[in-house]
Amino acid sequence: MISVLEPMMYRDDDIYEWINNSERLYLSPRDVAVRLDLISKAHGLKAAEKYFASTPDILRASCVYGALLNCYADAKSWSKVEGIMQKMRDLQDANLVTYTLMMNLYAKMGNLEKLHLLVQEMEYKGIAGDSISYNIRLNAYASVPDVIGMEKLLMKMEENHLLIEWDAYAVMQSPPRAT
Repeated sequence: MISVLEPMMYRDDDIYEWINNSERLYLSPRDVAVRLDLISKAHGLKAAEKYFASTPDILRASCVYGALLNCYADAKSWSKVEGIMQKMRDLQDANLVTYTLMMNLYAKMGNLEKLHLLVQEMEYKGIAGDSISYNIRLNAYASVPDVIGMEKLLMKMEENHLLIEWDAYAVMQSPPRAT
């Protein structure tokens, strides 16, 4: 017997079915983005792509493309990730969150060249980084290891106290990682 006081655990499948069966007539782009994410987790990437394809253009806002970008990233579908990122650029919907997601992917792949190109693109477009994006870069430099790059980036981070956190100094003090 389940106690009323016990928290109920729902699976992505349950949440998706509840949303899908609701009688709500209006969907916002945010609703579509959440559905897309849930479908991907519950039914896989193919089902998410099918749902996205059936979504009217008017509901395909930045958050929906961002959700699809995240679905492709989770599935490690690199060419599709880059395709959606390019679509977001074309629509001028790429923002700090999407750039940070891409930076994280390139850092995990060990592709520092593409990471640097993203940083240059952000600077060109006037998209300021945050502590998360700077720490991704710092960790990417540490993985190479590129001590000079780490030092330069840390100095830049120290110029803005909102960008620097204690873990940045921990990365600087850690021994080089084997590649």
